[in-house]
This record gives sequence, C-alpha cells and structure tokens, in this order.
Amino acid sequence: MSLINVSLYRSDSAKAQPELILVQSDPDKLAAAGKWIRSGESRALPPAESISKIYGLQFQYPTKTSTESVDYILLTDDKSSYYLKQVEPRQIADLDSFDSEDKESILEKAGKEGWFSVSSPEFFN
Repeated sequence: MSLINVSLYRSDSAKAQPELILVQSDPDKLAAAGKWIRSGESRALPPAESISKIYGLQFQYPTKTSTESVDYILLTDDKSSYYLKQVEPRQIADLDSFDSEDKESILEKAGKEGWFSVSSPEFFN
C-alpha cells in the first residue's frame, strides 16, 4: 500500500462532498491500516439516524505500471462504534453539499449488507 486518502462528508463546508481531509503515507501507519481492514467482524448496519460521521477511504496500491485503488466507506455512530464496507468507486456519492438528510441516500448507494465492525482507525492520527 502506498497511501490512503481519507475524505469526510461535512455539513459545515461549502466544498463538494466528501471533502479530502487526510492523505496518509507513513509506512508504519499504512502497515497498521492493512491489518485493520482485515480485522472486522460482520455486523448489521446501524440506523441512519445514529450515524455521526461518514468517511470515504481510498487505499492505493502500486503496480508495475500504475496504481490500483480500493475504496471503502467508514461510518461512526453515536456510540463511537466504527463500521466499514468495501465499495465500488461509484458507490461513494459525490454531492455538491451535505446535510443529515443525505445520510440515508449515501447508505442506500453503498448498500445495507456487507458491513463490518472495526476498531478506531489508528492511521487517522
């Protein structure tokens, strides 16, 4: 893995959403992130009203001639639990703006099945 792009859907920004908030390239944090994405346990998706944050994660892997990307959606809920799902790039909704009413449509686009409960991502720090 060469880097991780972390984007966040923010209601307090005039920029297009999700907004890039972090590019992580520290080798130790990338190694930890590689283990982290494989550590989840299958869980049901919490209700949209309990979701506090929605992140888009893009993990980039170098190949011989280019870079391959694997995309995820990461959710946090009002109990500080984290939920992760691998998605196709088209499943990450690009919006002109974001507010709490958009949560349900973002979750619909990502799909309600295939979510995993994960620990807090250490590579955010």
